Amino acid sequence: MRSHAAPKDGMRRYLKYLGWVRDAQFADQEGGNDVRGEPKFELDGSVYTGPWGRPQNDGAALRALTLIDLANELLASGNTSLVSELYAGGLDYQQMGSIKRDLEYVSHQWKFLCFDAWEEVSGTSFFTRTVQRAALDAGAALATQLGDPGAADWYAQQRDAIGNALGQHWNAGTGVIMGSLPGHGGPQKYNELDCSVALAAIHGAGPNVGLSGSDWAPTDSRVLSTMEAFTAYFADVFAINQNDTAAGVPGVLLGRYPGDTYSGHDSSGGNPWILCTCAVAEVYYRAASGGAAGAANLLQKGDGIMTRLRGHLGSDDNISLSEQIQRNSGELTSANDLTWSYAALVTAAKAREAAARAVLGKFSQKTDSAQS
Repeated sequence: MRSHAAPKDGMRRYLKYLGWVRDAQFADQEGGNDVRGEPKFELDGSVYTGPWGRPQNDGAALRALTLIDLANELLASGNTSLVSELYAGGLDYQQMGSIKRDLEYVSHQWKFLCFDAWEEVSGTSFFTRTVQRAALDAGAALATQLGDPGAADWYAQQRDAIGNALGQHWNAGTGVIMGSLPGHGGPQKYNELDCSVALAAIHGAGPNVGLSGSDWAPTDSRVLSTMEAFTAYFADVFAINQNDTAAGVPGVLLGRYPGDTYSGHDSSGGNPWILCTCAVAEVYYRAASGGAAGAANLLQKGDGIMTRLRGHLGSDDNISLSEQIQRNSGELTSANDLTWSYAALVTAAKAREAAARAVLGKFSQKTDSAQS
């Protein structure tokens, strides 16, 4: 999903990423669409012009968050020359810098419908609005630091407006944060349960993105209530979950949402996704390390999920992470070596280490799952 600031030996990769973002923001666009909401680009940097779900407005927010991390690191190290390329005052699109171009897009577009993280629902996405709020919060702080008070005030106002709007996603009757507000024309989901809520808690809320308070973060009781409903739904949905439970294997493998039909190849039926399974475990780990009640139990829940996942990933020296795990056979399927799957496993493992330190006082290898 989102990258974090790099050490010195990774700065070259960040600068290459900056170059790609800058080029994409100036790519030729057809049909009157704003390029900042485009979901796909060709390898040569040109905009993908085929039919697709557009706009997808999480991208601009995630890009801004990543590059703000870079700007903050550059400022901390005294390297200010590049920061002006990342962010400059004024509203001239050519001159405002890559961060501000995306922040301006986010701050003016967040109220409008867009496609969700799964590129299936055109509606109001909890994940998208959560990362938009985080981007505007970080953007307001950066604008203040760089002497752009008008922009800082505007970003803060829109951040707060998004914060108010996010409350619409909480359904107290079901105890669930709805991934999309009802009324959309996309796949209809039981109680609007969606793995993207876990991704929102990780990438768009709490100290992980510099936001104060616990609203919508892993420690938020509403998030944990949603995770309980989500894991309960999937406990016996897939044959491999039923078989693992019968064999005494703890945890649960998790799909994207109830009723998912995408198999990775066709619409014959959804499967557990590695990134969703890791994301829910990571929410439990972050809740445990963040001081939520019952931290030891939360650590155990995360470990159970990762233990079950570990049993389907092959030997330690030959792990290859696809997008999905076939619901009946347990074989890896769909896109091979999916970057998002690897990233989700790495961040879950890091979150597990922090949780173990918080709960046990030191890093524990209680399970092999987070270390594999």
